[in-house]
Amino acid sequence: MTEADANRVIFEVTALRSEGLLSQQLREALKPLLRPDRPLVKLRAFVAGTGDTRRVQALVSELATEKRVPLPALTVVQVGQLPRDGAQLVLEAGGPGQEGP
Repeated sequence: MTEADANRVIFEVTALRSEGLLSQQLREALKPLLRPDRPLVKLRAFVAGTGDTRRVQALVSELATEKRVPLPALTVVQVGQLPRDGAQLVLEAGGPGQEGP
C-alpha cells in the first residue's frame, strides 16, 4: 500500500484525447501516470456518456499489475460529456509531492 502526507499530495489532470475508444484512451492517459518512481495514491476517472465504466477498474488494475506498481484508490464518475468531441475520459491523479520545508 502506498501512503502520502495529505498536505503534500500533488494532483494532475490528463489531457483530453479524442482518438479511439474508452479502453485506448485510458491506456494512453495512464502510461505516464503509472510509474514505479512516482506512485499514485488516488485516481479519479471521469467517463463520458454511457461508456463501460466497469471496464475502467479492470484496465487500471491490469496496467498497474503490468507495470508492477501499487493500485491507487480509484473513483469512477460518469458524466454527460466532456468538452472535446470524441473524448471518452479524463483522469485526475494524485500522488506524493516532494519533501520540503
